Amino acid sequence: MKGGLLKPDQWYDKRLVIQPPGVSALIVVFSRNHNYIAKKLLEINENERFSYGPGKALATEEEQDEKLFQTARLINNGCYANAILHDYVRTIIGTEADSDFFLDPLAEAESPVYGNAVSIEFNIIYRWHPAIGKQDSEWISEVMSVLGGDFGNGTSKQCPVQTMPKAERPSVDNESLFDIMSKKFNEHFVHASQEELEKGLPIAGAHRDIKTGSFPDGDIIKALKSGYTQYASEIGNGQNTPAALEHVEIAGINQARALGVCTFNEFRKFLNLTTLETFEDFSEKPSVQQALKELYGTPDCVELYTGLMVERTKVTGLRLPYTMSRAILSDAVNLLRGDRILARELTPTNLTNWGYEYILGDPNANKRVLPEMLIKLFPDVHPSSGGFTPQEVKKLFITPEFTHKGNEE
Repeated sequence: MKGGLLKPDQWYDKRLVIQPPGVSALIVVFSRNHNYIAKKLLEINENERFSYGPGKALATEEEQDEKLFQTARLINNGCYANAILHDYVRTIIGTEADSDFFLDPLAEAESPVYGNAVSIEFNIIYRWHPAIGKQDSEWISEVMSVLGGDFGNGTSKQCPVQTMPKAERPSVDNESLFDIMSKKFNEHFVHASQEELEKGLPIAGAHRDIKTGSFPDGDIIKALKSGYTQYASEIGNGQNTPAALEHVEIAGINQARALGVCTFNEFRKFLNLTTLETFEDFSEKPSVQQALKELYGTPDCVELYTGLMVERTKVTGLRLPYTMSRAILSDAVNLLRGDRILARELTPTNLTNWGYEYILGDPNANKRVLPEMLIKLFPDVHPSSGGFTPQEVKKLFITPEFTHKGNEE
């Protein structure tokens, strides 16, 4: 909380705790990136912009702390935005690992910038439950089972606490149902001591150092590698959602109906795409074609939620259904162009010259951002101790050129 620094390995949204450990580990990477940036800014102290005292740019140590914090936060935000553009967008499209392709939506940012309003249709597009890999699917099933689910017959229940009569629920001041569920999660999966929990939110498979509050570097990399080494499952063709998330899918479908979203073909028209005329156009699987015919009668009546999930997948990039991938790219461009900070503030004047260069990524690695962050933030975790090899770092987000049948496709 001085020098612009965050407390070690912190993040805000406690709901991420029950996600697969790699999710929280990725947040820790950006938390550490903020602190790395703040220290580097003070070390370089470009034009003494972070000096304080008589005749200096800043009057007090408190002003220095605030200036370093805000500048580091802005640079960290730029790293995140360029990870989207340099790593994620390339992966969606399916470029090679050594590709220099760069879609820069900010080159033609709209003026004035009005911000971005995310529609319910785009909320639906990002429900990628079928993409969850085999290991993470098993993790979620176990977590939901411990917190109150029963998936042996494809059904699920609410957490037992939620089904208790109100008078019988645990009475804890200022404690939500999620807090109560989190305790059960910790007891089963994390086993963090009270001293650890006082230092910050937990990660399953890792334990904070009581003195520093940080997780061991190796534990964070291990959690990230668990995501790197498993294949995402197929999103399209509509038959791959983990059983543990059945109730979530049903809630999503009901929500879309209640809010009166457009149909699948109406959405394609909005994106200037041709409509699908037959059920065979949706999927190559006869069982899916027959189910659509029985449920909807005509392709024009297929709901948006259903159509997005059952449409056949592309053979390149993330292998998403085409409508979904087209909409995601459109949304990514609008999110960036509509963000005042990203569209107007990421300049050398605001970031410092070093900060501006840092957000651009490694010039020797096709300007990819996250690989450079992993190397700089975890320099002591070597391949021999479970770290990423140079080849793995180079291909962190590249889809393989082959397919696996079944749940690991």
